[in-house]
Amino acid sequence: MVKVGGKLQILLPLLGFIFFTAFHLLKSDKSGAAQDVNSFLEQRLGELAEQFDTDGDGRLTEEELLEWYHVVDVEDKARELQEYWEGCEKDGDGRVSLQEYLNYMAFLKDEPGFILQAQTRFSAADRDTSAALNREEFALFLFPELSPDMNQLLYREEMQDRDSDGDGKLTLSEYLGLDEEELEDRSDERAIKQKHPLL
Repeated sequence: MVKVGGKLQILLPLLGFIFFTAFHLLKSDKSGAAQDVNSFLEQRLGELAEQFDTDGDGRLTEEELLEWYHVVDVEDKARELQEYWEGCEKDGDGRVSLQEYLNYMAFLKDEPGFILQAQTRFSAADRDTSAALNREEFALFLFPELSPDMNQLLYREEMQDRDSDGDGKLTLSEYLGLDEEELEDRSDERAIKQKHPLL
């Protein structure tokens, strides 16, 4: 059995990542053999860990675990891209228009800022200015974090989402998503923990 080495032994309850991986492993079990979920997950996670134990020492280093995470993330994004592409690209022209995307996502049309954000992202991803996105552009539209030149767009979106008073600056409470009272409560909690570390 491959073990996680170094400082990651403490961090391996990267529970979100493990649950995410486990979910996809269970989805991929077409045989129905996942009756005993624990043994199934232990076996499959062990098999996957062995694939990423590139130096064969029976332990996963931080670099090997990060490579594993990267592969799973890329596969997940590819599945999500395919799902959205099939849902949006209905006319068979090999491109997705903004209207096709908005039709597919109609259940979000009343969410504050959804349509404006979709329009802004769409324009930024439409590299050939054809008013319709090819598959590569559509991937940028869905996952702007994959392209460094989309960073400004992500910064603007983050400011719009967090800058609740609209002054163009983020206070600590806006950044953390807390109101002033919650922030004060958290500060009091930290101060108590500093004075009494066993609490």
